[in-house]
Amino acid sequence: MATEHDTSTTTDPEADDLGEAGKRALDAERRARRDAERRERELRARVEELETAELRRDVAAEKGLTAEQARRLTGSTREELEADADDLLAAFGSTSKAPPSAKPRPELRGGTDPSDMPEDVSGLADRIMGRGI
Repeated sequence: MATEHDTSTTTDPEADDLGEAGKRALDAERRARRDAERRERELRARVEELETAELRRDVAAEKGLTAEQARRLTGSTREELEADADDLLAAFGSTSKAPPSAKPRPELRGGTDPSDMPEDVSGLADRIMGRGI
C-alpha cells in the first residue's frame, strides 16, 4: 500500500511488467537513491562548512586576530573575510602579543640570596608546619 511519501510504482506503466517482486525492488532502489542523494547534499554542505572554517582560521592567522575575533569573522570568500578582519582590527585593534623572547630581562633577580640563610635551620621545618618546638 502506498503512503503519501512513498513513490509506489503502481502508476508507472513500465513497472506493470515487473510483477509484484519487481515493483518492490524498484521502490527499494528509488528509496535508496533518494537517501543517497540526501546524504550527498548533507556531506557537500558539511565540506563547504569545513572549508569556510579553515579559510576563516587562515585569514585570522594572517591578520593576527585572536581566537575570539576569528569566530566573529563573516563572509564566504577570502576577500570578504579579509575585509571583515580589517574592519575588526580598525574597530578594536590587534590584541595579539608578540611571543616572549627566550632571553630574560637583565633587571630580573632571584627571590633570595643564598648567603642570607639563617645560621640555625634545625627547627625551620617544624615552624613551617606549625608544630612549634
